[in-house]
Amino acid sequence: MSLLSQSSTAVFKLFNYEKLSLEHATNPKKGLKIYPITIDKKVLIESLLAEVTTNGISANSWENGGTTYSLGIRLADEEQYAHIDALVQKLAEKLPDTFDITSPVKDEVIYLKLKLKKDGKTFLTKTNIKITAAKYQEADITRTQEVQAKLEFFSYVDIANQRAGISITAIELQFIE
Repeated sequence: MSLLSQSSTAVFKLFNYEKLSLEHATNPKKGLKIYPITIDKKVLIESLLAEVTTNGISANSWENGGTTYSLGIRLADEEQYAHIDALVQKLAEKLPDTFDITSPVKDEVIYLKLKLKKDGKTFLTKTNIKITAAKYQEADITRTQEVQAKLEFFSYVDIANQRAGISITAIELQFIE
């Protein structure tokens, strides 16, 4: 049985709302917290077959000067979406009604986060093809290509903007030709 299929038993390391609010009031940079999701004391990591929905890797530049990278996928097993929805619902139940809760699924597409190493040039995600942040547009990834994706699930809480949600990071991507 996969961990994701046990989403109803997921544990969210929740923050002390009052303490986090106070931290944010004294230091606005402390308003965003990211927590791994666990099931049976194991970090929720799942390997899923999917299809690429984007033409390669996408980059988004932010006002603070940072850049994030993502890859869109559609899961082969549609039942997995219900498990992800259950994670989102469980997180929503743990937070005040004032929070806007975000799902990582948009029209059955999941945008995976591709994290960078500290050098800012190399992706932490292991792949069977060469990809770098500097040349992400040259990655040999095509829409409809199959991929075996090993994913890690996180929850995030943003006190400043009263937002929270589930984020999915790609640990490993094996592209199938």
